Amino acid sequence: MTQSKQEKYWTKRKQQIIKVADKHADDGLLLYQAFFQEKLAEIELLIQDYYDKYGKNNVIEYYKLMQEMSVSERKDLYSNYQELIARYPQLNNFTEIRYSFYKLQRLDGLMVNIMYKLYKMGAMEEEILKDKLSLTYQETYYRNLYDNAMYYGMTGTYHAVSEEVLRATLYKKWIKNQNFSDRVWGNTKQLTLYLQDELPKMLSTGTSYKEVTKQLRNNFDVKWHEAERLARTESAFITEHATQDAYKRDNIKQYRILATLDTVTSKICQEQDGKVYDLDKAVVGKNYPPFHPHCRTTTISATSKIEYRAMNLNRGYERVSDMTYKKWEDTYVKSA
Repeated sequence: MTQSKQEKYWTKRKQQIIKVADKHADDGLLLYQAFFQEKLAEIELLIQDYYDKYGKNNVIEYYKLMQEMSVSERKDLYSNYQELIARYPQLNNFTEIRYSFYKLQRLDGLMVNIMYKLYKMGAMEEEILKDKLSLTYQETYYRNLYDNAMYYGMTGTYHAVSEEVLRATLYKKWIKNQNFSDRVWGNTKQLTLYLQDELPKMLSTGTSYKEVTKQLRNNFDVKWHEAERLARTESAFITEHATQDAYKRDNIKQYRILATLDTVTSKICQEQDGKVYDLDKAVVGKNYPPFHPHCRTTTISATSKIEYRAMNLNRGYERVSDMTYKKWEDTYVKSA
């Protein structure tokens, strides 16, 4: 192949890989959106119930919210707490609330119930994102190995990705010393703290239910956009990390930046396009993608066929002819 044919080959293959990664991100967002809207509706009903019970002429009688919760209200709140930790044991950090239920006023009860809904959202977002990123990593890793085999005409025998490697990759703190879980909970806690501050202010100043829910929806819109950006950015990171791991496994020493898969390319990606770097000096955000949120830039191998074959001839690799991905996977990928 000439260089232009080589780039054409890799561009087509990378488009297919990114398409798969995008589908996993889209599927995850679709699942989360349904849960997201469900929790928003539940919070609106909680607030509506308070307006119905403790309001008059569409305004909360705030002094009623300063009264202690009734026995039945405390039981309901504790029941909600038990339901939360039964479904999400990792959220058993509300123990301090458990022992102070009897002290809570009605306003506190409302805010705690809202907090429970928001933390269910955060737990579900993390759960879905983890699942989809795991699928993205594994498919991208094997697809890259397959593409290498078909281009270079030589393949190794590969083991299934271990749970240890997968977890270490997914929870890598790759940006601002945070991983996807840190960012999910950072965004969730930010919304929680905002509502804990603003909602009591609105209720105490006679704000109508209509205006309260309007502000609530505005803040949920911000939360949704954050969730979408997070899913896209983490998908790009995992895709490129899996690609990098496949390079290492196949002894590929250099990569070339490919920034032309998207119709809109950022300035930093335009400047990086076509540059060749040593793999052992790759730094995400500096000379390896993603370079920014929603980044569509990827990489391709910059190792020639002669170099590749020379490096892998004594590593147990064997020559291979064109075959389907399924046949290659069945033949050369060993289950754990």
